[in-house]
Formats: sequence, structure tokens, C-alpha cells
Amino acid sequence: MSPRVMPTPRRVLESTQPLVLTAALVWALLDESLSRHGRPPAADVCVALLVLGWCVWVWSSRRPAGQLGALVLFAVSGGVLAMVATSGPGTAAGATALAIAATGRRPESSLAVLGVAILGTVIAAVAAGTPPATWLGCAGTFLGCWVIGGVRRSYGLRAEEAEHALAQERRAVAAEKHAAALEERARIAREIHDILAHSLSALSVNLSAAEGFLADERLPAGQRELVKAQECVRRAGRLAREGMAETRQAVLALREDLRPLTEALAELAETHGAAVEVTGSPVEPSPAAGLVAFRTAQEALTNARKHAPGAAVRIRLDHRADVIELTVRNAPPEAGVARPLADSGTGHGLTGLAERAAVAGGVLEAGVEDDGGWRVCLRISP
Repeated sequence: MSPRVMPTPRRVLESTQPLVLTAALVWALLDESLSRHGRPPAADVCVALLVLGWCVWVWSSRRPAGQLGALVLFAVSGGVLAMVATSGPGTAAGATALAIAATGRRPESSLAVLGVAILGTVIAAVAAGTPPATWLGCAGTFLGCWVIGGVRRSYGLRAEEAEHALAQERRAVAAEKHAAALEERARIAREIHDILAHSLSALSVNLSAAEGFLADERLPAGQRELVKAQECVRRAGRLAREGMAETRQAVLALREDLRPLTEALAELAETHGAAVEVTGSPVEPSPAAGLVAFRTAQEALTNARKHAPGAAVRIRLDHRADVIELTVRNAPPEAGVARPLADSGTGHGLTGLAERAAVAGGVLEAGVEDDGGWRVCLRISP
């Protein structure tokens, strides 16, 4: 599970900006409605422009240029309102717009907003005959809020940089762990190859030599013991070759270089004389899931050869949206057919496969069908 990403201080500040701007507008509207008598018409115009600026801000929520224009309109209208009506809400509205501009815009853009706001305030003060102390105080308030917004922006940017650096460090640590795991798996694969594969190769060579000796024409032919010995040697040779193939599959899985599942199943089915059917859109599973599916088919085919020799066997691989379903069915054994391998093995093959499937996030089901055949079904996420 990936760690939950906490919002940075800059994102928190940006999410509160609409609320602050709305509060400044509501204050200006309430002040205008409570003190309409004796106020110049220019104050009504400024309040109307504040409403217009707020509407533009809301409408251009995903348009930076529109929002910047709305902030300019809001700041200038607030400054002019503060000069023509000497009202606190006008100063608050302009200061709010400048703080938001400095927080969310580049310094050159927010500085332009500050310059236009102060210029509009001075012009309105001169036209309205406002005392210098009033417009100087308003301009100082604007400048102070702009500086505070710039500091908040710098703090937010540093916090985001720290967040990105932490995320990169986490990714680097995860990559190092993955590389170390791959290296360890490669080492284990080499050990398996050196120990098991070489031993099984030598065993296969010796079994082939023993089979050649038993086939010597000088030995008495037709003796029951000799025939059994030849069958045992041939069977042991076949098992040794299958063990070598399984070892190669395990080594490839450890190296995350497992053959495509459909290719491996086709080769396995050809060895056992089974039919293969693939449906859906083929999606190559992960090495772990692919190995579980291959082992399931291998165990099912081995059991079919043990308990129903000569019966038809069919492998079906169904690719679905979020799951791979592998089904191996064999027909019921024919009456009177000898089953010399029925008692071989420990009888825990399917149990081990079910446990392996559960570890990989899959489910294994096996049982007798209505016609007396046997069915093994694996469902696992790719």
C-alpha cells in the first residue's frame, strides 16, 4: 500500500483563498447596505466591481489569466472604495486580493497587481481629496499583505520541494530493495542450476547407459524381472528429464524470465498428449502467478496419467478482466485399464498446490465430475 500523501501548506492556503475572498466581499456588501445614506455613487460602482471581480474569479477557477484579472479588479476596486468612502471593507478587500496574488502567482505577476492597486488608490485619493495619511496607510496595508503573501508562497514552495525530495528518496530506497531482491534471486537461481541441474543431467546420462545395458541382446529376452527393470529405468529416465525441465522453470521464475504461460502449457500438453484451449485476451501473468498456473497444470496432468491412463485430457486457459482461470479435465478411466502408477507419490500434491495458490492470491478447486472424470480449476489474479 502506497503511503497517503498529505496536502502541502501551499495547497492548504490555495484551498482557503475562495473563502477569504468571499468573506471580504460579504463584508463590503454588508457595510454598503448598512451605510448607504450620504455615500457617493462611486462607492456603489466600486461595490459592483467587487461583485464582478468575485464572479470572474469563480468563473475562471481553472484559468490563471482570468483569475489574475479578477484579482486586479478586486484590488483596484477595494483601494478606490477605501478612498472614496473611507471604509475598512474596501481596504480589506484590496489587501485580501493582494495577499492571494502574492501567494498563488509568480512574483512579477503579483508585483504588477500591487502596482496597479496602489496607483488606482492614489489616483482615487487625489480625486476625492482624501488626506495623505489615509491613502498612505492603505498603500502600506497593501504592501504589507503582499509581503506576507510572498512569504507564504516561499514557505509553500519549500514545503513542496521537501515533499518531492522525500518521495524521490522513498522511490530510490524501493528501487534499491528491488534490485537487491533481484540480485539475491539470481544468486539462488545460479545455485539451483549448479546443484540440481548438473546432478539431474548426470543422473539422466547414467540412466540412459543403464537402459542401454539392459537392452543388450546377450541378456535373456522375455524374462519378467528384466522387463520390469527396463520399465523402471525408462520411467526413471523420463522423471529425470521432467525434473530437469522443472528445474529450468524454477530458475527462470527466480530470474523473472519465465516463458509465456501459453507456450509453457502447449509444450507440457504436447508431452502428455493433452489438448489446449486458450480463450479471452491473453495477458501474461506475473512470474509468481505464472509458475503457480504451470505447476497446477503439471500436477493435474501427472494425476491424470496416474489414475486415468489413456483418458482424454483437456487444458483450458481463460483470460478474464481481472483473473486467469486454468482448468484441467480428464475423462473417466476406462474399465479394466491397468494403473501401475496409481499408488506412487505421497498424495499431497493437490494440497501443496492449494497452499501455493493461496500464497499467490489464488484459489484452487479439485474434485470428481458427474461423469466420473476429474477436474482441477485454478483462479488467480494476473
